[in-house]
Amino acid sequence: MKKAWFFCLSALIWSQVSPAQNPDDWQLIKFEKAEDFKANEGSALECARFILDMPAEAGNPARKIAMALLAKWVSGTPDYNFIIGEHVARLMKNNEAILGLYMAAMTRYVLENKDKAPSEKDVELHSFESLLEYCENPNNKVPETKELKKAIKAKNSGNLDGYLSS
Repeated sequence: MKKAWFFCLSALIWSQVSPAQNPDDWQLIKFEKAEDFKANEGSALECARFILDMPAEAGNPARKIAMALLAKWVSGTPDYNFIIGEHVARLMKNNEAILGLYMAAMTRYVLENKDKAPSEKDVELHSFESLLEYCENPNNKVPETKELKKAIKAKNSGNLDGYLSS
């Protein structure tokens, strides 16, 4: 009997803590005032994780919905400033999906580290590292360019900070 209660309680808690990723719900989210951005940080984080947990397939409708919500949140949130640096622009030159992946990586980093109040440099470094780890995985289907290979090489040799400041 105790096991049954424990199972029911665990299931109830889990359902409240870990809502299902539902693109239909994401489409209903509106950002009309500053409070909307704060109230939907959980959805922004959910979208960022969703994007970074699946291959970069442009035709995936759920991914498009997650990207659209994330773009609105990143461009409008008054609580965070997101800077797209020159290094991301270099990687985007031959692959436009890089921008969305980087936005997802930045969002995930700042929202998972709210208690640390990360600096812009921390956000840039950790987000770029996360982006490169995503790109390195062949299952994610990110085309390798000369610049991407250079960035990955810098990361793997422990010189990502140097790459970002070049």
